Amino acid sequence: MPLFIFIYRPGPVWKPGRPMREQGLMPHGAYIKDLLDRGILFAAGPLPDVDGGLAIVRAASLDEAKGLLASDPAVTSGIFSAEVQSWMPKFTAAEPLSPSP
Repeated sequence: MPLFIFIYRPGPVWKPGRPMREQGLMPHGAYIKDLLDRGILFAAGPLPDVDGGLAIVRAASLDEAKGLLASDPAVTSGIFSAEVQSWMPKFTAAEPLSPSP
């Protein structure tokens, strides 16, 4: 199944100067966890040096990926603005990624 990248950046209701943990992202976290549980999410996490994050998802089409992103509570609430890009990896590891501690 094709892979897509969600790139998250601060949206119109982002609170500048506050850490991500103070941005009201619990519904977003639950949504991302649901995507993981359903086998849609490949990997996700914050970007360490900037406000925002990245997620890699599996979807049948770009339209389906756009629908997943449009349903993200962090996007619908305006905490994040986001874009989706198709991704076609040319190299992959034999072992799946393991979560960081």
